[in-house]
Amino acid sequence: MMKQRITTMVLGLAAMALSGMVSAQQDRRDVDLPDGDAKPLVEGVCTGCHRLSFITDSVGNSHEDWNKVLSTMIALPDEQLNTISSYLAEHFPKKADSYPAIIDGPVNVTFSEWLVPTLGSRPHDPIEAHDGSLW
Repeated sequence: MMKQRITTMVLGLAAMALSGMVSAQQDRRDVDLPDGDAKPLVEGVCTGCHRLSFITDSVGNSHEDWNKVLSTMIALPDEQLNTISSYLAEHFPKKADSYPAIIDGPVNVTFSEWLVPTLGSRPHDPIEAHDGSLW
């Protein structure tokens, strides 16, 4: 009788954990991607770590640049990497208004770089501090 209760309890906890994982992944599908053969692959791979709006709200990239970006996030077999990059380049190419603006006048810039050796440790999106510096 006691073994049956423990087994039932363990199975119940496992089911709750699994439903929470499924729910969290569904929450990451916050937008609908365009149709295409690679859509299910993109949804499955990318929502493992972040929301799909990270893709749809991005500045877009070329096929080569999507390859580079993906390679900093996750290790994929070449065929999957190429399939996902092709899909993303087709549906999310570089946006024309995302190119930097050229400004006149003197500018003082200092760059500091840090090694981030693990996949997914990809700092991005500079932010302006209150003193005008960028981080």
